[in-house]
Amino acid sequence: MDVLNFLQASQHGNLPPAPVAVYDSMSNDALRMWCHYQARYLLVTQELVEWLKMYISDRKAIEIGAGCGDLGKALGIPMTDSYCQEIPEVRSFYQATQQPTIQYGKDVERLDALEAVEKYKPDIVIGAWVTQWIDPDQPPPPGGGNIWGVKEEI
Repeated sequence: MDVLNFLQASQHGNLPPAPVAVYDSMSNDALRMWCHYQARYLLVTQELVEWLKMYISDRKAIEIGAGCGDLGKALGIPMTDSYCQEIPEVRSFYQATQQPTIQYGKDVERLDALEAVEKYKPDIVIGAWVTQWIDPDQPPPPGGGNIWGVKEEI
């Protein structure tokens, strides 16, 4: 399958879940480059969505750090994000490193993780590819993070 034909539809919207076999049939380099230039951190598969729906079952779930919203939309759950890549200092860093920023989904609500948990009171919080919060007054932990990340321990 041609990676450009499959991915072209998502440039201005959500990328629908695809079977793992679709991604396996694509050139890894082409797929990585597309993800980089589109600032996509997660390729949602049908298998992942099916497993998560089974795991979530009838419990209340939300997605934090949803970015463009592909996963939450496929699951039919509220999607939230802090929109930290729109913070001027963060945007400047991304520009300086020539890294594209996320095109946040129109249906992704602007809430940081703690605000989202307080508002929705979920049983399950899904965060695929969230950045860990680090204390700016302490040395960064292994793997890094940033001061706008998610305070997972809270």
